[in-house]
Amino acid sequence: MSRSRIPDGISPIPAYRAWSYDFDDLAGALHPLGRADDGISPWLGAASRWVSASCGRRTPDHSIHEQVPKENCSCGFYSVKSLSALREMFPYGGSNLVLGRVLLAGKVIEFEWGYRAERARIIELLPWRGTENVVERLAACVGAPVGRTVDPLELVPPDRDPSSPRRPLRGWVRAPLADCIASARAA
Repeated sequence: MSRSRIPDGISPIPAYRAWSYDFDDLAGALHPLGRADDGISPWLGAASRWVSASCGRRTPDHSIHEQVPKENCSCGFYSVKSLSALREMFPYGGSNLVLGRVLLAGKVIEFEWGYRAERARIIELLPWRGTENVVERLAACVGAPVGRTVDPLELVPPDRDPSSPRRPLRGWVRAPLADCIASARAA
């Protein structure tokens, strides 16, 4: 099986998410928000291959043999459908916070605002304005391309009037998937 093959032969679902990050002895790591890692981050290697979610809350009705995510559990890789949804969650950025574009596959549970997925792969990291140098260093450590810088002030809509012009989602990210994959292979 090729490492770039989509798990289960389905079309991947593009999405966005945020991670916290840190550097340890010059190596960088991405961590899920709101959950402590048990040593190794589930996102380790996700820029070069598909990673699989696991569930740490095994109960009698959710055995180790069941597929993650399960409908009545909180397991899985979380993401949102649009970059503007992340703006709602993190309107002014954050310390040690990086955004990113991911692909999801396997079992995916869809919600109004986003998804929980069995498998994920990082397509690119999106730095907040002012964090470009740190995120470039982080991206080099995790093997991910860096996309367009996100300016928190640019993301805030002028008002809530539906007739107000909105910046289209297209153009917020640096390149289509094929370009990102080609640049990652060239690096």
